[in-house]
Amino acid sequence: MISLREKRGITLIELALTIVVISIGLVGIMILFENATRGIMQADMNVIASNLAHEKLEQIVLDKWRDGYDAVLDSNYPDEGFSDEFSVFTRSTDIYEVSGTDLATEEEGSGFKRVEVTVSWGEGALNRVTVPTLLASYK
Repeated sequence: MISLREKRGITLIELALTIVVISIGLVGIMILFENATRGIMQADMNVIASNLAHEKLEQIVLDKWRDGYDAVLDSNYPDEGFSDEFSVFTRSTDIYEVSGTDLATEEEGSGFKRVEVTVSWGEGALNRVTVPTLLASYK
């Protein structure tokens, strides 16, 4: 006759503990995937915003080449929104003349214009990409 001590198997408590341990591990893996997905989405939004900013900079450089240095004015480039898949983005442009010595301090008639294109998205536009460039008045 076989005694109870010699019987092999798992008890209900062992089974419950195994389920709890596996569940905790799965929850951790799910959180890891969620964070990775969020990071990938943020990177995608940064790339799109950067491309939208560079697109506007290319347009401004073309306008300078076609119409001249004096035609590149802040008032010619109003803030804009987008439609379709880019509707979450807004784009703004700041153009001002800067000193030739430090290229940051505003100075009228210096012959240097700083152009900053900012693309923002999200609640309160907390996410943004700003791409600056410098235009010079040369003959």
